Amino acid sequence: MTARCCCGACSIEVEGAPVMNAICHCDNCKRRTGSAFGWSIYFADEQVVGRSGELRCYEILAREQRRWFCATCGTTLFWTIDSQPGRTGIAGGCLVDPLPPPTRSVVNHGRLAWLCTNVQDGGA
Repeated sequence: MTARCCCGACSIEVEGAPVMNAICHCDNCKRRTGSAFGWSIYFADEQVVGRSGELRCYEILAREQRRWFCATCGTTLFWTIDSQPGRTGIAGGCLVDPLPPPTRSVVNHGRLAWLCTNVQDGGA
């Protein structure tokens, strides 16, 4: 499976099925995407088989998170978070290959009132 940035200069490749496919309603994910929620597909670090392009890292010390984004177009492509050890999160909208819909919804207290979802409530 491959995920690419908007301009196509950067990509990340993974093998196998994701360990988690979720939408998140936290402020951090909303700001990362500029949308009503973030779509996060997590894979075990060992499933990451390739990265390409000029990637830059933005580190959020307070959240213990590192985001890698395209140096050309600025698309956040993937990240790691200390609260998800051994996993790499990929922006669901960047995946080239089709995936089934998310199966979890998390940080639901941040969900916008007008947004409906058919996925399982994953807590907090």
